[in-house]
Amino acid sequence: MPPTASTSSSPQRAPAPAGPGRLRLAPPRQRRRPALVALALLLILVGGVAATALYLRATQRNPVLAVARPVTMGHTLTDADLAAVSLAVDPRLRPLPASARSQVVGQAAAVNLVPGTLLLRGMLTSRDRLLKPGQGLIGLAVKPGQLPDELAPGDLVQVVRTPPATGNQPPGEVDTTQTGVLAGAATVLSVSAPDGSDTTRVSLIVPLDAAGALYRANATGQLALIVLPAA
Repeated sequence: MPPTASTSSSPQRAPAPAGPGRLRLAPPRQRRRPALVALALLLILVGGVAATALYLRATQRNPVLAVARPVTMGHTLTDADLAAVSLAVDPRLRPLPASARSQVVGQAAAVNLVPGTLLLRGMLTSRDRLLKPGQGLIGLAVKPGQLPDELAPGDLVQVVRTPPATGNQPPGEVDTTQTGVLAGAATVLSVSAPDGSDTTRVSLIVPLDAAGALYRANATGQLALIVLPAA
């Protein structure tokens, strides 16, 4: 009988039973910080309140004053020139509130006012403040051809002396041998044309030192008005 090969197998180790001597590591616990949680909730709450306040402020409609009809510079505002409108307005504009209507009536327009424009404090002035120190208000009677047809209150003009018409040279009135600038910058306060007359009446705010020369040149018809670019 052939010899049989003996098979040897390595003995299998049984798992060691868990005993009191073996330690098991527990998963780390997350430490809660109540102060940080409370701070986060507070920031969320404050942000929500601020956003709500900004939205309400942006959409809040307030009664403010607007211009109802054209008002030229220097003219006194009446109640009919004003309108109260309810708008959501950027507070940086600072339009006059509708409650200031009685205070606005009687003041003069510092600039030309266009219908639909919100009324701001800088657009108004008193009549006595239209003239700055060293300025005067004069009236001229200007013939056709001596001023532009589009001349309007608020325009900035230069007044120049023109040569005399041929055969129309009153002696001793002005120096008729020269032409030049009589007023470098004058502001038109009003323009009117009386019925049945070809003369246009123009009120100008001019430097006081130029007023005399302007009147003398106007008496002889030796002046012309040139509109300048807006300041």
